[in-house]
Amino acid sequence: MRRITEPFDAEDVLQMPVGYSGTTFDSVITVDYGAAIYPANQYRGFVISPALGVSWHGFYLYIYNNVADNSQPFFALIASSGAVQIHMTRDPTTALLNIWKGGTLSGDNISLGGRTLIGTSIHALAQGSRYHVQIGFDAAGQTVGLKIDGVDSIAATGVTGLSAYYSTMIRQVTASGQPNFGFDSFYINDDDNSDGYNENTWGGIIKMISAVPPADGFYTAWSKSTGVQGFELVNETPYNGDTDYVYSQTTAQRISFTVAPHGLTSPSEIHAVSARHVVRKISGGQVIPFFRIGGSNYFLGGGAGTPQDVGVDYMVVMDRRRKNPATTNDWLLGDTIESVGLESVL
Repeated sequence: MRRITEPFDAEDVLQMPVGYSGTTFDSVITVDYGAAIYPANQYRGFVISPALGVSWHGFYLYIYNNVADNSQPFFALIASSGAVQIHMTRDPTTALLNIWKGGTLSGDNISLGGRTLIGTSIHALAQGSRYHVQIGFDAAGQTVGLKIDGVDSIAATGVTGLSAYYSTMIRQVTASGQPNFGFDSFYINDDDNSDGYNENTWGGIIKMISAVPPADGFYTAWSKSTGVQGFELVNETPYNGDTDYVYSQTTAQRISFTVAPHGLTSPSEIHAVSARHVVRKISGGQVIPFFRIGGSNYFLGGGAGTPQDVGVDYMVVMDRRRKNPATTNDWLLGDTIESVGLESVL
């Protein structure tokens, strides 16, 4: 099982579903955090176990200011020893991206002593513009690649000394109190092809669309901390903890919420649909996520579902479907999800 154990934000602690096994997690890990601007020089990242030797990362990068320099990494892959495998910077003079090997994680900073330049992008990233960035990493093959908006920009081969990494970090850097970068639609692709999808390659330009529930769904049995409509207690961004919420003290109770229209048009394709439930437990308890489509429930894990562990601190239990469970086919733009929800297990 692979599990993200450290958050970009508190609500982004993602638990991979029970049942994933082996050394790869046949899935794309997605974290959509709204082109957030983080405080000066703070990293956001997560730990993945076991470590990754081959992977592809992707995200949107927005250049707010032209003051970043090559001593300010904004992206890094870090081994369990703290050794930085690669990190990325932007040169404010040329507006080109540089990928470096070397450095050491020290607290919230990266010491850059002894680093080596792997490659420089052929694409300039202008201030005030937004780009889709992909990084390919292969420790065994000793290669690192970079694509900007789907076009090759760096292809570095014969890079020596690369090894598997266990954490990915994004860092907001600032100058004169102003943010330099914004990030959105972050994903990691490390696929073992066990579900018939071979995604262990460049994934193309991928955008994540997030939405909060617009109404209560078919099930409303969970209690409300206040008011009568459950969706109004769970649709804030970011979530507000125990300010308002829905809860269950009875096993097998269900609650569900409708899904907002995605608004996509052809030639867009839907790679996956995820329901991200922010939950915690007061004492013992689990939850089973489900999709409700066409009057039927499709529980995570199939059949009656596989209960998912919940911590005493808020975490996200993710129910990600590569295919429409009602048809077992790829999602179509016209597919309709009646609601998504949880069943309590006490």
